[in-house]
Amino acid sequence: MFLNNLAKRIGLVREERGVGLIEVVVSMSILGVAGGLMMTGVFQTTSYQRTWQYKVAAQQELRRGGSWLSVDAVNAETTSLVDGAAATSTLTMTWVDGSGGPHTVVYALEGSTLIRDIDGTEFTIARRVNSVAFSQVGSLLTFDLEIQTLEAASVSRSLLSYLRALQ
Repeated sequence: MFLNNLAKRIGLVREERGVGLIEVVVSMSILGVAGGLMMTGVFQTTSYQRTWQYKVAAQQELRRGGSWLSVDAVNAETTSLVDGAAATSTLTMTWVDGSGGPHTVVYALEGSTLIRDIDGTEFTIARRVNSVAFSQVGSLLTFDLEIQTLEAASVSRSLLSYLRALQ
């Protein structure tokens, strides 16, 4: 103890109190770099997730359009399509149900929205539609649909459905 007190008085041993400015600057720099790397990773993850959600939403629009078209194609007795002709952007199908009631369904592209009009009642089938094409060969109906995602990419799908009443 005596030697410690003597060494302190002479100035051989210095007591450090607090943290130096350089130490604070170095630790803040390390924390800044680590925080920047972490935020970059978080941004990339959220960006990827948003892109994935937009593509999933576009796929759902495609499936919904195909589902309605398949249901109507199964019932169709006549269509507005000419067998083997070039594809068109509108389609009309008619049939008579089991109780004798006639039904008419029209698929048409209005702006960028695909509309299904059944017996005068309109439903939106798909939004942000770039193109739609209907064609028929025999009893096979082809439905090509391209939808724009919210990030400027597009998703397209072709659906083949048999027109049961025309077989």
